[in-house]
Amino acid sequence: MIDKLKSLLKSDDLLPTLSVFPEIDDEKIKLDLKLESLGSSRGQQNQPAPLTVQADHVESAIIKRIGDLRKKGLENYENNRQIYNERLLRASNLRKEVEIVAGNAKGDYLTAVRGWKAQMTSTTERLYETFQARKDFRERHGLHRPAKHFEGWILFISITIIFIGIESSLNAFMFSRGNEQGLLGGLLTAVIFSAVNVILSILLGMGSCGLNHRYLFRRVTGLACLGSWIAFAAALNLTVAHFRDLIDAEVDWARAVQSAIPKLKVDPLGLASMDSWFLLAVGGIISLLAFIK
Repeated sequence: MIDKLKSLLKSDDLLPTLSVFPEIDDEKIKLDLKLESLGSSRGQQNQPAPLTVQADHVESAIIKRIGDLRKKGLENYENNRQIYNERLLRASNLRKEVEIVAGNAKGDYLTAVRGWKAQMTSTTERLYETFQARKDFRERHGLHRPAKHFEGWILFISITIIFIGIESSLNAFMFSRGNEQGLLGGLLTAVIFSAVNVILSILLGMGSCGLNHRYLFRRVTGLACLGSWIAFAAALNLTVAHFRDLIDAEVDWARAVQSAIPKLKVDPLGLASMDSWFLLAVGGIISLLAFIK
């Protein structure tokens, strides 16, 4: 019963295997053709006759069954062979396409590399020439420190405005006394004095950088700028302090403007008010900071 069940469940007359041409399942064919019963009955009847040369119908059925299996196996083999040949041909074509694409990509890459090398050549030469120029400059001027980079105009202008704002805010109240426009007029006067003080101190400080130069003319120019700044800072801030002193003495605003410089020439340090000394100190400090910056 188990053998019959196995025979019923089989889909063909071949033994299950991984080979291209599997073995024939003769047991299944024997059961399908009922060879045992036919052989027994035909043997009892002495069939086929002993002198028979041609195959009888039972033998012909066996031969046909085996022949069908052979034909089916050859057809399966031919179908598989054609499928694999098509796959190999397609793989060969794809290989050629890949080689073509790879060749184009390689050519494009080499072209891009040559282009970038050409662009980098001029940049590299420019970098080398700049490096040599810097090296020659440092050797010619005896410089051993790295260059100090400019911090930018935005920071420079911002610091200038901050210096002017600080000095103006401190001096605005002191200039408001005796001014017809009150605190607003004092603020305007303080801004004008502070702007002149800070801007000229910065310009003279830039000129004084020539003190570090190796050429004599630039050093003399730097020394002249340094002396000019000292004279300017002292004269301006002392004039403003004397002007503030005259206002404290309840002198008219216009007359105080006219009398500040003559009073400075007569007695430069003759300040009577503590506020005037404070004004002189603030102006001097702001001028010094602007000059150093």
